[in-house]
Amino acid sequence: MNQFKFILLAIGFGFLVGILAATWQPFTAIFSTHHEPDSLADAAASAAPSVVNIFTSTINPIPTNQQSNITSSKRQLRKGISLGSGVIVDSSGLIMTNLHVLKQASAIQVQLHDGRHMRASIVGIDEATDLALLKIDMTNLPSIAIGNSDIMRVGDNVLAIGNPFGFGQTVTQGIISAKGRYGLNLNTYENFIQTDAAVNTGSSGGALINSQGQLIGITSANYTRTGGSLGIALATPVEIISKVL
Repeated sequence: MNQFKFILLAIGFGFLVGILAATWQPFTAIFSTHHEPDSLADAAASAAPSVVNIFTSTINPIPTNQQSNITSSKRQLRKGISLGSGVIVDSSGLIMTNLHVLKQASAIQVQLHDGRHMRASIVGIDEATDLALLKIDMTNLPSIAIGNSDIMRVGDNVLAIGNPFGFGQTVTQGIISAKGRYGLNLNTYENFIQTDAAVNTGSSGGALINSQGQLIGITSANYTRTGGSLGIALATPVEIISKVL
């Protein structure tokens, strides 16, 4: 009789162990992971080193009512600083940005993601698409991975990376709101991606990336009545960028 009870006890114990073994892995997974399944942190981390800040110095005329105490040789000189963004598209130091970021620039300086500064020169412009290509004298730079904007769909997640208001590199999230926007009288040739990711002053020339961290566009403009983001931003798709390059 005691032997029979022992057998029943062993069977019961084995059954309990089997249940615990079957449920333990998913149970522990709940508490052992800190990964957010919908996070785009990996995409941001992959693309961020390829996005730079751009600072330009310009020479502007001084208004007539401020010129009375200025010598004639310096009458037209006033230095200004504008802010923008750019994307490293080749490790040899080629950086794509918007042409309007560089308008009337007398000097261009690029700040890399790691904080280094370098003078840049313009090596090519395309007024029809408002794109410009810069070159800095550095190599082995972290160039961005190139995606395919043609296969992106309305509703797909995107990130915009830029330098709004000179705050420093900033990442904003949104979706593709529309594709093929044109007739906005911004460029001669228009085929914009529309997104609700926040794009503000200083973000022009920055990167619009997909959930894999690949470049799908250069953020070019935003619609605003207040000077801030209203959830309507435009990016030049990477298919156009590749042809301009």
